[in-house]
Amino acid sequence: MTVMKDFFTKPFTLDRIARIVISVLIVILIAYVVRELMPILLPFGLAWLVAYMLMPVVLFFQKKLKFKSRILSILTVLFLLISIVTGIVLLLLPSIKEEVSKGWELISFYASSEALLNILPESLRTRILEYTDIESFLTEFNLESVLDTARQFVTKSWSLLMSTFSFLMGLFVIFLFVLYLIFILNDYESLNKGIFHLMPKKTHPFVSEAIDNVEYYVNNYFKGQSLIALCVGVLLAIGFKIIGLPMGISIGLLIGVFNLIPYMQTLGLIPIILASLLKAADADQNFFVVLLLSLGVLGLVQVIQDTVLVPKILGKTMGMKPAVILLSLSVWGSLLGVIGMLFALPLTMIIYTYHMKYIVGEPIEKGGLIEPAKESKLKKWITTKSKEKAQIEE
Repeated sequence: MTVMKDFFTKPFTLDRIARIVISVLIVILIAYVVRELMPILLPFGLAWLVAYMLMPVVLFFQKKLKFKSRILSILTVLFLLISIVTGIVLLLLPSIKEEVSKGWELISFYASSEALLNILPESLRTRILEYTDIESFLTEFNLESVLDTARQFVTKSWSLLMSTFSFLMGLFVIFLFVLYLIFILNDYESLNKGIFHLMPKKTHPFVSEAIDNVEYYVNNYFKGQSLIALCVGVLLAIGFKIIGLPMGISIGLLIGVFNLIPYMQTLGLIPIILASLLKAADADQNFFVVLLLSLGVLGLVQVIQDTVLVPKILGKTMGMKPAVILLSLSVWGSLLGVIGMLFALPLTMIIYTYHMKYIVGEPIEKGGLIEPAKESKLKKWITTKSKEKAQIEE
């Protein structure tokens, strides 16, 4: 805290300005290097994030259930996690496979059939038939010819070689991620303390405060947003299933995944429109009526999300205006890609917190926009060590 105050109270001499400029350039250089090395650093960063979320469970197994070693707790947690994910996939896979197969049959049938025009209003259908030779078009352009062309392209040797290489690289990245995750979980506390010791001694209070803020925002945001995304996905899957939308469960769960990033659920409009098109053609219904029903389900779930889920789960943790959210998504997305978009809101709130506290001079009140975070074990350790060093120096 005193570090930031000293920064603004000390006079800005030529030497100090030069050091500040050099520091900024170093930060920019580090950001550039990180961006260039992102494919290598990404598995490590994701492993650290997953380790952060799994660490309380690992400690529960180790201390509460009296597991003899940390590594045994880690392997047990990973086994349970893989079992849960596998169980969910096996539970949903039959219905998703059935929906996709039915949807593919509808696409295959209507892509080579004049019945596709039945989804359009009669006046528009008549006008299209008057000005286009629809029969010859549908005869020449059918799904089988497209698939034949695609098969010939895929069977080329270089494409197969590249696919094999990509598959092996994917397996290597997954293997690397698992190794990182196990090692980080095994040495989590010592790694955090080691990073802390790399900082100058006078910055320890500020770093300690920063760690608490990062833990608070990242922890609350990802837990809350993941729960919201799960609820939205389940509600949409149920709603689409009720109205009989083709591939409704798959589309609902997909939009739920999109919901991990604010406003990205709008991408779900594309599969909704296509599925509505198929349902209208299959059931001989008006396309716009089917689309209206689908959008009604989407709108109802959106209302539930905005009025119930977000206030109850996230509360005021991320109290940002929509324009600021979109801006932060754009900025962080351009800097760090999809990972930047996932972290956009907590990172923006951390920057906003320090801006209000140290530049504007109006710290955000605890319990308002920002609730007080519980003192972490790392912060307790830092405080204890600082007191011990102070006593030794005295």
